[in-house]
Amino acid sequence: MSGLALVIGLSMAGCGGGGGDAAPRFATVPELPALPPSGLVTAPGSTGPILFADAGPLRVLRHNAAWTYRGVEQRGDPAATRPEVYTNTVTMTESGGVFSEAVGNRYMDGLDGFGPLRFEDGRYTHTENIAINGNHVASGTFVELSSPVRQNEQFVAIDRKGIPLTDDFDGDGTKDKVNIAAWTRVIGKEMFDLPNRRGVETVRVDLTIRVQIVLSRGNVVAPIEEGVKSFWYAPGLGIVKRRIDRTAENPQLPRRVVTETLESFDGVSTGLGYLPMAKTAIPPELAATAPGLHRPVAAVGFGTHAVVAVHLPDQRPPNGITLAQLDNRGKVLALRKYELSELFPGATAFDELRLLRVGEELRLVARTGWSAVSMLAFDGNGQRILRTPVLLQSDGSMIRDLEGNSYRLAQGGDRLWLNWIREGSAGNGLYQRAMMLRSFDSAGAPLGAERMVRSATGRLIDDAAMVFADNRLALSWREDGLLGERRLALVDAASGALTERALDLKGGDCAGVGLVALQPGLALSCRESMPAPLRVARLDAGGDLVLAGASLSGEALQAPWLTKVGEGSRVFGGGGAGELTVLANQYGQLWPEDSGTAFFATVLRTRSLDGRPAGREPQLLARMPALDGTVLDAVPLGNRLLLIGSDVFGSLQTALVWLPE
Repeated sequence: MSGLALVIGLSMAGCGGGGGDAAPRFATVPELPALPPSGLVTAPGSTGPILFADAGPLRVLRHNAAWTYRGVEQRGDPAATRPEVYTNTVTMTESGGVFSEAVGNRYMDGLDGFGPLRFEDGRYTHTENIAINGNHVASGTFVELSSPVRQNEQFVAIDRKGIPLTDDFDGDGTKDKVNIAAWTRVIGKEMFDLPNRRGVETVRVDLTIRVQIVLSRGNVVAPIEEGVKSFWYAPGLGIVKRRIDRTAENPQLPRRVVTETLESFDGVSTGLGYLPMAKTAIPPELAATAPGLHRPVAAVGFGTHAVVAVHLPDQRPPNGITLAQLDNRGKVLALRKYELSELFPGATAFDELRLLRVGEELRLVARTGWSAVSMLAFDGNGQRILRTPVLLQSDGSMIRDLEGNSYRLAQGGDRLWLNWIREGSAGNGLYQRAMMLRSFDSAGAPLGAERMVRSATGRLIDDAAMVFADNRLALSWREDGLLGERRLALVDAASGALTERALDLKGGDCAGVGLVALQPGLALSCRESMPAPLRVARLDAGGDLVLAGASLSGEALQAPWLTKVGEGSRVFGGGGAGELTVLANQYGQLWPEDSGTAFFATVLRTRSLDGRPAGREPQLLARMPALDGTVLDAVPLGNRLLLIGSDVFGSLQTALVWLPE
């Protein structure tokens, strides 16, 4: 009989990172008389350098924090059998200053509990009971980490020889004994990649347990059996990887090796990876205001919360909206329903909604007629401010571009900018199109007359994008159809000076162009153009390409884990200087253990658009299963991104992606 298999399998599963009840897993018994050392402890050797001065950040003690691990166990010949893959979620709770954890499926052993976990005098400890065949044989206080954390430092928890057992393994009618030793040792620093974070610095700690059964018949000493559990701790994240290597419960089988790697960490206020996309639930007390949240059309962030505009259900054409205020985890805080008649009295249309943040207020802009664009003010929570709606522009020659947009909007400094395309006759059967521009103050009062940026006779002008960056308004559009040229205009916000030129960009057939402020400079992105559905080019603050003759290519977004980017990928503004946030729909192998390919989504940030021939690798934020539906926007809310979109049925849904601190 394998004594170690009984010990590890039944009693030591929780050591160093499980979860659950503060109560012991096995009934305790009176402390045994002092016994001599087991002789099984391995000498650690000399203590090495300090790896971390403070052990505190290496563990996270936080109520309601949760860790999701991806577990892999290879059973049998890897060439003949596929590994067993599973998920284990660990949730921490606190009561009276005592922390414990509930474990979903650690090492595929099912539900488990662990605790209490203490941090006192710079040291993380927990008490564990050791049992064989479910019968208590010893208890020990295990040191997980101690300040300062030194390489090769060792802490012995249990070291006893001749502990009486309640079992009679040899069947001679006399109870047998066991020698047990258990200790932790700091192995050293290791750097490795997690599924949703690359280059994580960790410290590895091994917990070793040795068991030796002593049979009463002839005082026969069984061979020593050893099991090792390894833990990798990372600052601010806790245990990011764990592995168990022990004798199988069936001695005829190879040793059991199971590895769990952190996929996502929800630390309530901080985290890593993502919280999966989920349909937005309406609190019961708000159900009367909006029985459902369908067809989200616009979103904007206010630091700690977001406001999302959602069309009223079962109304086509739209005849009103609900403004949903969401907290930074996507939970509904408030719902405010508005009929079109109270927003824009007399409006004959209500589409192309945009939301803009102006200081701590919100602006709703919409097309309210065949040729009219109007604006209304709200506070930052979506509550209407009692001001008269403002007609920003009425132009009977306004047309929609090939993307279906009749206007574009940007906000910068103390003003708003409105752009539209005007079409008229140029005589002789020719038409003339013009790029129009007008600026307004935050209340919607025009700041000067409308302005023609460029006109073209007999040539299409469409696929436009606009953004405010570096105290300039940038406006880009395509001219003369799919194979035409890409042009750019810059308007100085202070002087009003306008410069306009053709961009030396190849790939003029790239549709769905967007402009993103890089601070300084611009990123021009395009999507939904095969065979490279995600393309990006960088422009400096003056609007010139960083590399002359540069093409719209994905070279700056390349990484070993970013391959086969598919249609529907999006580029959003970043959260700092030179940053882009990218949502890439991918097709390939999400996990090394996967037998085939699948669709999945990758969220990343990049600063590699700096003009160097070989840019830096993008920063991986999250890799997740394929998103069910579409993503409307990625709204930065402090240390996280709130992905806001709709499922295949049009219902509002959100996902959370954590940003590195």
